[in-house]
Amino acid sequence: MTAKPKMPAEMWMPLVLMILGFYTLFALLTILKARTIILQRERRTQWVRELVQAHTNSVEKQKWPLIRGLILSQWVIMVCMSGHAMD
Repeated sequence: MTAKPKMPAEMWMPLVLMILGFYTLFALLTILKARTIILQRERRTQWVRELVQAHTNSVEKQKWPLIRGLILSQWVIMVCMSGHAMD
């Protein structure tokens, strides 16, 4: 384990960085999916309604419509894909 690697650093350093990047991306996507599942499961509860309302109010105050649309899109997709309105 303490021996010098046979592969040159020009090859193994990018490989290690890509592996770490992949694990980071995987962890991020797993957390985002878990958040979406929780929000879909709890969509009829008061705390989710308050969260969506607070998010909607903060997005409406933003100046740039493109940014507002990108931020709001994940919430719209979540509600639309669930097949139920937030009532």
